Amino acid sequence: MNGYRLIDRPADIEIEAEGKTFEEALKFSVYAMIEVIADRKKLNKGIKKELSFTPIDYKKDVYKILSEILYIFETESFLPKDVSIRKNKEYVVELKGQKITGKEDFLRTEVKAITYHHLDVKKIDKIWKIRVLFDI
Repeated sequence: MNGYRLIDRPADIEIEAEGKTFEEALKFSVYAMIEVIADRKKLNKGIKKELSFTPIDYKKDVYKILSEILYIFETESFLPKDVSIRKNKEYVVELKGQKITGKEDFLRTEVKAITYHHLDVKKIDKIWKIRVLFDI
């Protein structure tokens, strides 16, 4: 596994991401969402953005960060290729990506929303697993 896998659903797309830390699993969740939207390999990383969030609980943190990145894509046409997530008292999310014009040949599917349905975060042994359902 490359850190995440896509799970087929009729009107939605469900992903499962995993990592050695919660932050790594969360990063792979972001990568999975980006892969649903576009071919991530074809994006460039010329523009940097930084977000910060106060931690609440794991499920709400996943929802908040994914929703904020989706909101930035919808309002600023910015899509990240690379993501770095670190946590001290707050999450600091560094995004490196590009502006999207809508004419790119590598765009795939529109993600309308992140849902709480099936949203799950758990640590099994030493591996963090995050499961998220995207409304498409």
